[in-house]
Amino acid sequence: MQGNARVINYTGIVRGATQRLVKQEMNGYSNDELIGYLDGIILELSTGEGENGLIALPDAEYQRLIQDMGQAWEEIKNEIVQVRQSEYKQRLFELSETYFDMANMAVSAAERYSEENVDNAKSVLICLNVGFVMISFLFWIYQRRQRKVQLALDMAESASRAKSEFLSRMSHEIRTPMNGIIGMTAIAQMSLDNRDKLVNCLKKIELSSGYLLALINDILDMSRIESGKLEISPEVFSLRMLVENLTGLYYTQAFNKGIKYETVLMGEVPSEIYGDSLRLNQVLANLLSNAVKFTPTGGMVRLRISQHVGIDGVSTLKFEVSDTGCGIEEDRFDKIFEAFEQENGAVAHVYGGTGLGLSIVKRLVELMGGSVSLQSKPGEGSTFSVEIPLEGRESSDERQVRYEGLKAIVVGGDSEVRGYIHNQLIYMGMDAYVAEDGRQALDMIERAHQDGADFDFCFVNWKNSDMDGMEVTRRIRKMDGGELLKVLILAYDTSDLENASRDAGADGVLTKPLFKSTIEEAVDRIESQGSLSQDRADYNVSYDFRGKRFLLAEDNEINREIAVELLEAAGAVMEVAEDGIQAVERFSDSPEGYYDLILMDIQMPRMNGYEATRRIRAMQRADSKEIPIFAMTADAFSEDVEKSRTAGMNAHISKPLDVGLIYERIDAVIRRDV
Repeated sequence: MQGNARVINYTGIVRGATQRLVKQEMNGYSNDELIGYLDGIILELSTGEGENGLIALPDAEYQRLIQDMGQAWEEIKNEIVQVRQSEYKQRLFELSETYFDMANMAVSAAERYSEENVDNAKSVLICLNVGFVMISFLFWIYQRRQRKVQLALDMAESASRAKSEFLSRMSHEIRTPMNGIIGMTAIAQMSLDNRDKLVNCLKKIELSSGYLLALINDILDMSRIESGKLEISPEVFSLRMLVENLTGLYYTQAFNKGIKYETVLMGEVPSEIYGDSLRLNQVLANLLSNAVKFTPTGGMVRLRISQHVGIDGVSTLKFEVSDTGCGIEEDRFDKIFEAFEQENGAVAHVYGGTGLGLSIVKRLVELMGGSVSLQSKPGEGSTFSVEIPLEGRESSDERQVRYEGLKAIVVGGDSEVRGYIHNQLIYMGMDAYVAEDGRQALDMIERAHQDGADFDFCFVNWKNSDMDGMEVTRRIRKMDGGELLKVLILAYDTSDLENASRDAGADGVLTKPLFKSTIEEAVDRIESQGSLSQDRADYNVSYDFRGKRFLLAEDNEINREIAVELLEAAGAVMEVAEDGIQAVERFSDSPEGYYDLILMDIQMPRMNGYEATRRIRAMQRADSKEIPIFAMTADAFSEDVEKSRTAGMNAHISKPLDVGLIYERIDAVIRRDV
């Protein structure tokens, strides 16, 4: 019986392997090794002699079909020779179809013969009790295996369908930004004399490029997660900076779509924490991006952050992203966290997307030791809650300062935000009060002045129910004693408020959300300098690389041009090498100290960037060990960064290039040398 099963199995192998061979040959890929393998199996099925342990099945119908298959196989081999010499493939296709039909019939004949033997064996073994038990047991095992095979087949088919749908969506998702890039480039080329239109085209190209890059990053991250290669890299980082950057980005996106956006801090939220800032940023960016995408005009998106300490003393940060979008059916809660899945086909059609974002969120949160949950009602919106064990760290420059004797008032805005700022001011030691709107604030400020207990600080939200922050400020300045009150306007987007707030008489503008450290820094600065807006140069650093000479090793002409233009614009003198060998030669032939920095691509012809760096570091000259070498490459994974460091590089900058990051890294090296 086992021999029969092997014959059936190998007959099926002949069918499948021949099918693969024909496809390869028709696509121009020769496989003589597979031809030889099939020769041996077909001969062994006929004679029972060979290295695979097959028997010559003693069934006339099966042997007739095997003989026919042998003849058809010879015709296929002859036709393969003809296909390799010409491009005519139709006859090979027709022969293979006939051959596959024969193989199917041979498999059926072998199965029929095997089944007949089983039936005969059953008839004999029925007379023997032990034999009957054995046959029943074997049959049970067979059925169990069949169920497993069927289950595996169903799962494979389901996965295949999901990936096919994903590839279809991917085609659309990739082509959409590519169409924007190509189309806007063409329009820009036709509008060289129209500066406004040219600038508009460039902005849209930038947006499309950013979307395409995010799409590629999602696909690569999902691939690395599934292969188990993605690692968490914890370090101390500024949660305040991360939240401020996310808030600025998604407030602008929401505002442009007509959506209200808020970031709310609840209780004591540390300014610095220990964790993986890149992955946390990725998780929150995915959730906020989805929230803005699925929320209609007039809706609301909110990021709420709070800290909780469990009974075991473990500190957990909770991030809640809420929206008033389309919502999700409860029976789809688990499904949407699977790769390539969206709530339904209509969602993919209307909103687009790959169906990877939430799957990446779930995997990343779990890698960081946390959990993600969902509450949602169709038509009302959704709230995604992420809880991650992240340990707060006290900033190295954070001072434990108390502000007793100072009196402050918080004006307008959302009640949660107003309450949070009020509590922080009390925690800092201030005598703090709240006013729901501008009129109430003006009345409280006037009464305090009459009582001889003036306020020292006024934190006024830009948007209030009765008047905006500018109008509140102007009215304060007209009041008796109002000129002495320090007024700070609070807003999510402060880019257009600086000049207007100064004209209104405000002492500065603070970007929400307000961490305790943000408030402390603002109060300290005003107390020492009198205003936040007196020293704005700190926030507009210009980079000047004049007098510096950089060597760029880059084989791609367009990438070379981009890097040269960007760095020459900052005043650097640029010299280029087209591969690693040229880079080594240029450095070797130059006087010591001639170059101030080397920017090194990795994947280059003749010699890659790693080897070029190692050779430069090994040179017997004073500057070979000291000159900064930056990797500037499309290899962006953590192991690529480690390879750069091992080779002797000082920094790793991933393509596409972030101009601000390049300038910042180079400036840091130059300042250190100075």
